[in-house]
This record gives sequence, structure tokens and C-alpha cells, in this order.
Amino acid sequence: MSIRRALVVLAAAVLLPLTAACSADGGSPAATADPAASDEQAQETEDAGQAEEEWQGPLTAERVAERLAAELGTAGLGDQQQNTAMCSNEAAGGEPHESDCEQLVITGDVSLYEFATPRLARDWVSRHSGVQGADWRQAGRFALVWSGPEQEDVSEERRGQLTELVTGWAEDEDRP
Repeated sequence: MSIRRALVVLAAAVLLPLTAACSADGGSPAATADPAASDEQAQETEDAGQAEEEWQGPLTAERVAERLAAELGTAGLGDQQQNTAMCSNEAAGGEPHESDCEQLVITGDVSLYEFATPRLARDWVSRHSGVQGADWRQAGRFALVWSGPEQEDVSEERRGQLTELVTGWAEDEDRP
């Protein structure tokens, strides 16, 4: 659950009992409620519902990049570049291989590799970690990699934040 959604749910849980308590003293809810606050609350609830619907469906590397940009701001993430041919024989025009990645999206902050299974992601991470100074981290069936010149300047704190977000989304995806 995203922080924003959790805050909206918390706000609704706090405001509803307060509204009921205020109207229980004989005053009408319309007379005691602040119309501006009601409009803001309705908009926040609607925004949370739209965000939830927007992220429905399978999680892909491209969708992870979009979610990271939405969560952290596009200026911080950098431009997205589809580069699946670098990690997939099939995408590069060759024969498919069982260890091909599903998708690779490169941004200024991180490269996002999507794999069919967490085991495949783990295999790639263990095989490529440290090669040419690259920092590989597994997040479910995804691997987050910092290897390019722009990416080398990403702080350890930011790398941890990105890994934590993607790991949470991947875990949410695995829940029924």
C-alpha cells in the first residue's frame, strides 16, 4: 500500500467518526461540515482510487519506472529508455533463451531488469554483481542495477529507497 493511499485511508478513518460526533449534538451535518474540507477529502479519495486503478495489471519494468517516477518525481528519476535487446536474445532477433530478461528499462537513476521469476533475477544478480563496478540488487523478480555514469552518482540512501519500493510492489504482486 502506498504512503499516499495509507494517509487517505487514515484521514477518512479519523474524519468520519468526528463528523458523526459533531452531528450527534443535534446540528445537521450540512451545517457543521466545512464544504471546502469535504471537497478536498472527496478529491483525495477519488485520486487514491484512480491511482489504484492505474496500477492494476501485471507489473513490468516499464510500469515500475512509471510508478517510481510518480512516487519520487520524474525529474529525480530521469528519462526512460527501452533497452530489452541488451538482455534478451529473442528481443535482439535471436533464438529465445530460458535466461532472457522480459524487459529492460534504463533511466538516469537506475536500470530496471524484469525477469519471469525471482530465481532468474537472483541468478542474474549473483552472476553480474560487481562486474565492471556495477551494483546489482534483487527486488522480487526484478533486478535494479547502477552501472552507467549518471547512475554511479546515485547515493546509497536513494538506491535503498528504490530497492525497497520495487521489492514492496513485487511482493504485493505475489499476494493473491
